[in-house]
Amino acid sequence: MDLRHNAKVLSFLEKRGVDGATITEIIKSTNLTRDNVRISLAALEGAEKIVPRTVGKAKLFRANSLLKKEVNR
Repeated sequence: MDLRHNAKVLSFLEKRGVDGATITEIIKSTNLTRDNVRISLAALEGAEKIVPRTVGKAKLFRANSLLKKEVNR
C-alpha cells in the first residue's frame, strides 16, 4: 500500500465536499489505477477517514472530516 495514493485520494475527496465522489470520478481526477484507488479507499475507510454511501448501484465516498464539520454547525 502506498501512502501517497491514500493522501491523493483523501485530498481529492476533501475538495469534493459533502457530495462525495464515485470510484470512477476519483480515478479520472487522480490518474491512479482502479486497483490502487480501491485499496486506498479500503484503507481510508478502515481508518475512519472516509465514509461510504450507497446511492442506487453507485457507491459514493466522502471525507469523514467534512461530516464532522457539518454536524458541529
